[in-house]
Amino acid sequence: MPENNTASVARHIGLLSKHFRHHCDVALEPFGLTNGSYFYLIYVNYHPGCSLVDLREGLQADKALVTRMVNRLCEIGYISKSRRSEDGRSYSLNLTEEGHRVFNYVRELPSAWSKQTLAPLGEEERQTLMHLLEKVYTGMCVGDGA
Repeated sequence: MPENNTASVARHIGLLSKHFRHHCDVALEPFGLTNGSYFYLIYVNYHPGCSLVDLREGLQADKALVTRMVNRLCEIGYISKSRRSEDGRSYSLNLTEEGHRVFNYVRELPSAWSKQTLAPLGEEERQTLMHLLEKVYTGMCVGDGA
């Protein structure tokens, strides 16, 4: 593949990623969340009672960043943390009632963005695009040893 086509793929993926982050940031701002913080709500929702270590490993994030973000989400009332009885140094994380309410809203963001983004394509084109993206991703993971 010529170099300019390779650069074009990277450019288009970057533009789509930037557009998605902006879409999320605008939608999440009223909740005091950012594109990065909403992944914490998603993880805790699907892993109730998880620890900070579980969250850090699940999101592949830095320990200090996870601690700061969890403390912030606790302060604004979306996550609760309670000491684990079996290990007083560790916490169990759960969504609060308000956290569940916000989660029910934010979980729709990726599909709403995808629907909007893919609107110019016909059904067959959408299926082809998804197939090709999955093929590229699978090839990338095999090449990286992931």
